[in-house]
Amino acid sequence: MQETPKEASEAKHAGAQAAPASGNTDGKPADGSAAPEPAARIATLEAELAQAKEDFLRAKAETENVRRRAQEDIAKAHKFAVESFAEA
Repeated sequence: MQETPKEASEAKHAGAQAAPASGNTDGKPADGSAAPEPAARIATLEAELAQAKEDFLRAKAETENVRRRAQEDIAKAHKFAVESFAEA
């Protein structure tokens, strides 16, 4: 019985393990320095998370302020439109 090209490809890849894209399999950074300590890595990630949360909250507040200002501008435009219609 002959293998189809698909079966041959599947058999070839079945035993292969995925390697990192950089070709680095020892878990160390590509620049050759030692891997950071887990506690240091956690602290760095927690600091990045805190910064991301702060950035998100600031962006959310800015969006709400823009929305509120736009609603106020619309209300003022309606008010002045009614006033000028009433004067005319």
